[in-house]
Formats: sequence, structure tokens, C-alpha cells
Amino acid sequence: MAAESSEGEEEGKVTGGNQILMIDDDLREMGKKAAWSVSSCKPGNGVISLRDDNLETYWQSDGAQPHLVNIQFQKKVRLQLIVLYVDFKLDESYTPSKISIRAGDGFHNLKEIKTVELVKPTGWVYLSLSGADPRETFVNTFMLQIAVLSNHLNGRDTHVRQIKIYGPRPRCKAQKGDLWPTTVMVATGPCSTNRPRIHVWKTRSCPYPWPVHVLANFQNNFVYFSHRISGWNGPWS
Repeated sequence: MAAESSEGEEEGKVTGGNQILMIDDDLREMGKKAAWSVSSCKPGNGVISLRDDNLETYWQSDGAQPHLVNIQFQKKVRLQLIVLYVDFKLDESYTPSKISIRAGDGFHNLKEIKTVELVKPTGWVYLSLSGADPRETFVNTFMLQIAVLSNHLNGRDTHVRQIKIYGPRPRCKAQKGDLWPTTVMVATGPCSTNRPRIHVWKTRSCPYPWPVHVLANFQNNFVYFSHRISGWNGPWS
């Protein structure tokens, strides 16, 4: 799970920030698959500064509020988390204080899914895209828009130093030519000393720890895994 705010967080409000970016292994950064644009920018502080992995640079708006960051994908994607790097200590009145997150198929039908108040944030700020229903853990969308509605100290223009977008990793699937045999040991009981050898197949491309993946799905995935059991005639479960 992504780290919580270092100072405190409650529904609709984020206080403080994290100095270290920490993301779950089951999430992947999706921003590189998108086309990014902004509503306005000061020369030399454009949209590229949001994606250069440099905390010393920043996007600076140059127009009327709200200030918009538009993130558009060629196909519908699952998005779960937005992470911003903002710095009240350095940027003061340029620091966002209220942000609206919107999603849709395009500019014509964007709908607000979340509004968040930032309280003097310094560091990485995590904004979950999950809904009120606990089963809604992601947003399925073509477009995401981040709108800065207001700044600290009634500032006009805004600074945002980095934005990262994360979605769930796809589950790995075995493919032809992508398997090779290995052997694991499985106990037949709590006091077993003669554990049978089970020869299974694991995938080269699977990003997850293969023993957990293989054992959890062994009984239901004969199409992908072959087995041979020696000296054991017990049931599968």
C-alpha cells in the first residue's frame, strides 16, 4: 500500500507529505502511455517539468484559475492512484490548496470524482482514485484531469513539481515458449517428513514471485503446468 501522509490525512484533506516515493509492487506507472497538456504555462516551466523526474523543476501556470493538467490515453485504462510532488516551503503562495480530480472519455464529458484540500503540503502527496464503494478500487477512463482550484495564501498561479499516475499491474499469463520446468516441495501434513516432489512449470515473463503464483493456482491451471508426484497417493486438498 502506498505510504500515508507523513503528518496526517483525513477524508477530503491531506496534511504534510512524504519525502520518499513508496508505491505498491502491484501498481505500475501509467503516465508514459498518455499525452499530457496544461491550460497555461510560463515559458520554460511547461508540462515537461511535470514528468522529468527532477524535483528542482516545476510547472508554473500563467493564466486564470482553475489551472488544468490534462492526461489523455489512446485506449481506456484502469487508474488507481495519483501522486503529486508539491512544496509549500519553497513555493508558498504558488502551492495548490484545493484540487479537483475529473475523469471521462474526453473534454466533453468529464465528471468530478474527488475534491481534495491540501494543507501546507511538502513532499509526495497520494490521492487515491477509489470510490466510496470499497469494490471501486480504480477508475476506468480515457482521460484524467487534475484541476488546481485555489492556492495557498490566495496565490494566483501555481507550481506543481511532479505528477505520477498509477494503475494495477495486469496478471501474468503463461505463453507458448515461455515456460521451463522446476521442482518444488509440498508437505502432505503437519508432521510429514517425506514430502513429495512436484514438477511444475514456471513462466519467464511473470513479474510476481513464482512459487506463490504456481502453488496458488496449481490445481486449476493444468493447461500451463505439468506435474509428477512420487510416492504420494493422497488427495489434492
